[in-house]
Amino acid sequence: MLDQKLNLHLHRLDDLELTSKRDKQTLYFQLFEHQPPIEEEENYLRYTLVGNKTSNGFLIPEQKVVDYYLKLEGEFSEKDIDSVKYTLSLIPELQHVFEVNPETLKSKKNLIL
Repeated sequence: MLDQKLNLHLHRLDDLELTSKRDKQTLYFQLFEHQPPIEEEENYLRYTLVGNKTSNGFLIPEQKVVDYYLKLEGEFSEKDIDSVKYTLSLIPELQHVFEVNPETLKSKKNLIL
């Protein structure tokens, strides 16, 4: 759905691997990245989709209702970000679309990919 609506080409990467501080258990989170066409690489805008849930934990435990985060990196203008949020809000399967300021998260270090 994201590929079609945002004109992306998300490809599955190796899972994001984190070790839980509490019980030292290794957690694996789904990870996808947009690979731009070669002619667009110099104006690279990076889209990374990361799962928030595994069967035994959360990437961002303080936001347990979130299934996935779409991380935007690069020269995105406010207009670009608003356009992405609006386009995502048109996908009926998505229940909520909202912007997260990573600086407000206790687990923000988990989003450094």
